[in-house]
Amino acid sequence: MEQFVKKLHEEVVSYLQGIDNQAEDNLAKAKKGILILEDVFHRLKSFIVEGYEFKSKEEEIKFFKEHKPKLFCNLIFYRKIYNLEMHRPTGGGIIQQDYFRKELDHINDYFHKNLDFYHYYRSDNTFMDEIFFLRGQNTEILLHLETFYFERDPLFSTNCDFKIAKILANNMLESYIRDEIEKLENKDYELKNYFQPKTKITWTGTKAELIELIYALIEVKVFNHGRASLKEVVCYFENIFNIELGANPSRTFIELYIRKIQTAFINKLQTLLLNKMEKENRLKKNKNEKVII
Repeated sequence: MEQFVKKLHEEVVSYLQGIDNQAEDNLAKAKKGILILEDVFHRLKSFIVEGYEFKSKEEEIKFFKEHKPKLFCNLIFYRKIYNLEMHRPTGGGIIQQDYFRKELDHINDYFHKNLDFYHYYRSDNTFMDEIFFLRGQNTEILLHLETFYFERDPLFSTNCDFKIAKILANNMLESYIRDEIEKLENKDYELKNYFQPKTKITWTGTKAELIELIYALIEVKVFNHGRASLKEVVCYFENIFNIELGANPSRTFIELYIRKIQTAFINKLQTLLLNKMEKENRLKKNKNEKVII
């Protein structure tokens, strides 16, 4: 099962990167994404429903808590983008900004309605996993099931796998909407023209490592006293490090915080820096001892 899901995920990442790099409008990209992701999702469902038997409760929980939401969130995201762009008003920038800000309010409302579950999920708790992520469990204790829960296939759904997928999709959607608002606020403003360093060096680490670093730096508010947007920082790093991070780096960020070690690159930086300091201290100490002698 792990190998099958991994292969599907790699296909999705490759497909979506290709779509992001195409010179098309967001509506066309969303439509292509939906067609690809629906096919992937049907293949995943067929694999589980038509023959696969989970080897243990733990494997079933992992599938519905991690694997399925990680794929399904992309489909939810692209469907939402398609609907947003289809109904996007044709008026001026202010009208469109209001339209997107109302959608941000909907995302915020969903977050608050599911705050307890969000805390459970983000805190890596497991004590309710059998209720939340095994099929055929009693739903009476759950306060906020999705409205169409009972319309879903009981062989391919649990009480809360959709909820996780929607949380992940909402995180990507929020980033997308904020980028669109920023574009509207800065119409005809070509951001990259302002970020041309005299000398460029090339980032030879992975894209995921750079995105992890960018998000960390934004959180500590070291750019423009915390006023620099994600888009500005990403564009700057792309230019100075000769790398393309894609149109939607937030998707990579989602993958970072659902992996087992969420801050692998930053942990590596800390370890190497501490080792460097320790080595320098030893050299300094040895040098001082020689002088005393």
